[in-house]
Amino acid sequence: MREAGVEMKLKLGYWNGVSFEQTRIVQADCRVNEADLTRLYSPPDCVKHIAGFMPERSAVDNPWARLECSACNSTIDLVHHEWPERMTVWFPAAPAS
Repeated sequence: MREAGVEMKLKLGYWNGVSFEQTRIVQADCRVNEADLTRLYSPPDCVKHIAGFMPERSAVDNPWARLECSACNSTIDLVHHEWPERMTVWFPAAPAS
């Protein structure tokens, strides 16, 4: 993602109740084209692209997306593919129209 020019940020998250340290959250300012990601990079089965909503007043409130690795327990927060800002890029490439 970095090599493709995607802006990535490391932010502090919630407090970990075990070690009493703040968790770190990696955020990538992009939407993921899952078909191209799978075709170009063949991620292992432990890596998943997941997207959804946390409904409040509407079923589509609070969109979220992330890449998760269950092997190393890491996450990259992404932009939900249906809720981008005007300049949000696709990774690795935009879907075919």
